[in-house]
Amino acid sequence: MINIRKLVALDMLLHGTRFILAEFAFGILCPIVIFIVFLRAKSLDVVQPLWVILLGYWLVGLAVNYIPLFIYAVIIAGNGSVAEEAQPERANVLKYSLQQFIIFIPLLVAVVALLQESRRYR
Repeated sequence: MINIRKLVALDMLLHGTRFILAEFAFGILCPIVIFIVFLRAKSLDVVQPLWVILLGYWLVGLAVNYIPLFIYAVIIAGNGSVAEEAQPERANVLKYSLQQFIIFIPLLVAVVALLQESRRYR
């Protein structure tokens, strides 16, 4: 199973801390703003097809996935431990690159991160 914290550290090592922090913040805010626009259109009695409503909820699920990613990025950047945490995983870049597509499955990253943190503290 993918280790979410190591994925974040590896992304930060490969793409830069500032870029990843901005990407994750954008990943939280942008879908929520789009969802609010969808809700606002609905409150104005604009008839929306079912796919638009489902897309809005999917976007919120994506935003929730980015929350633990952003939290990890802030913690890792604050500790200055990007290289320390990511270096052992450099050999597994392809594995992490393929597995990071789980971000597109709403709530999955958040659930996996919570499970991994609960195991870490036991």
